[in-house]
Amino acid sequence: MNNPETIGFTDEQKVRYANRKFQEKFNNETNYERMFLEYFADHNISMYKANEDLTDWSKLSLSGSSIQSITEIPCN
Repeated sequence: MNNPETIGFTDEQKVRYANRKFQEKFNNETNYERMFLEYFADHNISMYKANEDLTDWSKLSLSGSSIQSITEIPCN
């Protein structure tokens, strides 16, 4: 969040600013995993998803397909 629009902001103000920008961009979106991955695509951030009993994890990534937008890659 080091950009000209947030110079002089406290950390709390930067978080509120980022949340507001995030909400403006994805206001009508319901696929939060895809939304997160698209928004942070250029920030070297990964997202992982646990199975229902929390015994295994998968890395989520954008697939590039409009039919199935997220690919789950098992971590084991």
